[in-house]
Amino acid sequence: MYKILIVDDDSQVRFSLGMILRRAGHVVMEASNGNEAIDIFSNERPCVVLLDLMMPGIDGIETLKELQKIDSLVPVIMITGYGDVSTAVDAIKHGAYDFTLKPTDINRLLITIHKAIEKQDLERQNQKLLIQQSKLATLGEMIGSIAHQWKQPLSSINLIIQDLEDAYANGEMNKEYLDDSVKSILEQTRYMSETIGDFRQFFKPDKEKKSFDILKSIREVYSLIERQLRSLNIAFSIHCRCDKKTECDALINLKPCEHNYMAIKGYPNEFKQVVLNIVNNARDAIVDRRTEGKIGKNEIGCSVAIGCQAIKGNIKIQVEKQAGSIRVAVNDNGGGIPESVIDKIFEPYITTKQGDKGTGIGLYMSKVIIKNMGGRLFAHNIGNGAMFTIEFFSDIAELS
Repeated sequence: MYKILIVDDDSQVRFSLGMILRRAGHVVMEASNGNEAIDIFSNERPCVVLLDLMMPGIDGIETLKELQKIDSLVPVIMITGYGDVSTAVDAIKHGAYDFTLKPTDINRLLITIHKAIEKQDLERQNQKLLIQQSKLATLGEMIGSIAHQWKQPLSSINLIIQDLEDAYANGEMNKEYLDDSVKSILEQTRYMSETIGDFRQFFKPDKEKKSFDILKSIREVYSLIERQLRSLNIAFSIHCRCDKKTECDALINLKPCEHNYMAIKGYPNEFKQVVLNIVNNARDAIVDRRTEGKIGKNEIGCSVAIGCQAIKGNIKIQVEKQAGSIRVAVNDNGGGIPESVIDKIFEPYITTKQGDKGTGIGLYMSKVIIKNMGGRLFAHNIGNGAMFTIEFFSDIAELS
């Protein structure tokens, strides 16, 4: 039993198709126009849509495009007359699963619906596998980041303990000296504990949409990779601008936007996963560019005396709110995306990284996540690097 949405401005067509499909054991919903179909689709999420091609108001093609924005995996079967076959074929180019002619061949339609549902189930299973692979890949990145974050505090604790032994051996130990040493150790362990806490929270999935501050989420990502970026001589900065022409502080430790202008309704942990993936890609591009010796204008060249590490990396995030939208742009000086793959980088298993460094699923899943939050993710080359842009056009919310 599956939920099927019939969209047709002809009530007789809806009635006859609905009666047959209910007889076949399906749950049937009906819409008489495109706007009504979009509302029902958003709330009910049917398994299949039977969509009339020619309707007053929003026609079948435009309705199809809107449905695809909500869930591109739900198969849409176009219903058309003989004279509109070319337009129906065009609908398939826009993502429709198939089309059927009026008067409808019921047996063929039932077979088409069955095959469409099978295809949808397979695609959803594949997407779940990709999500799992993406999480495992991100997990590996995060473990590497934690190793960098813990390296310095562990080294500090080691030095403090050795110093305690020397102080005791030389008779320099007193209560003040001991208290200072214990305080330093506790500060280092507290930092390490917070890092693990951030890590655990990062991978806790969000089941429901909620309002969150985009700037705060970006800073939380930075806190997990700060030491790693510094060790690689990569500068990281955040800049924001709201539609009230207010320029926010560009420092990393700025508080959440004091005007509550940078709030979005969505999945904060998934959003952080997207930002982390884009920033890590920028980091890898910068490191690869140094290794290959490819440098741009106004940059220091590699030499035995200086070393490629002297080429300063830059990752900048710009957050801007305008009327009805919020844009997050991440740009770097990592040399840009090769033209041969720039149109394919959001496809699964496409990667620009050498050897086994990349899985080719991070950007694909990032695009899926942003789309599920009502936004879009795209990229282009700019200057001597790449820019990845996230735009949200809906679900912008004020934080309470």
